[in-house]
Amino acid sequence: MSEKSTDRQDRIEDKIIPEQIIEIAIMLTLADIVPFTKKMIIEHLSHLNKDSVNPMIQAMTINAPGGPSIGLKYRKKVFRRVGYGQYELLESVLSPEAKKRFLTAMKRRGAAEVNMLDILTAHFLCPEMLRKLKILSQYGWGFENWFQIEIIVALYDAGFEVTTDGKKELDADLVVNGLGVELRCYQSRFPDYNLERAFVEHPRASIYLFLAQKDKRVDKMKEEITYPFEERELGEGWVLIYVEK
Repeated sequence: MSEKSTDRQDRIEDKIIPEQIIEIAIMLTLADIVPFTKKMIIEHLSHLNKDSVNPMIQAMTINAPGGPSIGLKYRKKVFRRVGYGQYELLESVLSPEAKKRFLTAMKRRGAAEVNMLDILTAHFLCPEMLRKLKILSQYGWGFENWFQIEIIVALYDAGFEVTTDGKKELDADLVVNGLGVELRCYQSRFPDYNLERAFVEHPRASIYLFLAQKDKRVDKMKEEITYPFEERELGEGWVLIYVEK
């Protein structure tokens, strides 16, 4: 076989392996085997070279460093590592029907208040959302309204109670499971927009959720947050910052 043919075959295998890995991971998830182990996936793919599958899983894991070069469709967008050799699927990988079964399985195993940040991270991590972010970030108007609509849809689909009723009393944009959630968006091209003013202008909110383009101003703001917070990388320079009092 020529070197050119071998290269072409390697590219074909690169496409096949991620899809086969995802198929097994979905099967395990829908069977309530969550978290699953890397070993379980490898055992179900015994016809493939273990040395190919192992690093591929690493490349597909959002919170694992490195891994071989694979397509943007899969890179760091499939798994989250939750323990040594233990993984969960990011929700964005699943079809709408499978999402509901996936969330039901999570609730059944004890993650009852399925983490709002996990749901939203999965929602905004998909390539289509990143494409929309790239487009919408060029405009100063309507961006935060779009962000609010996407949050409502993602949380509603995940079984959260989401409403705007009572938002004035809770001093926030949304009421999620009875808690006031204040939303803010930050774009680097509008550096005067002040995320941290959310704490001053809406002091009674319980949760603050920021969608931001990373820059020095955002880094400085994070240093000054006095409440517990968590940050999630979305790609293309975007982050979600979740602050809970």
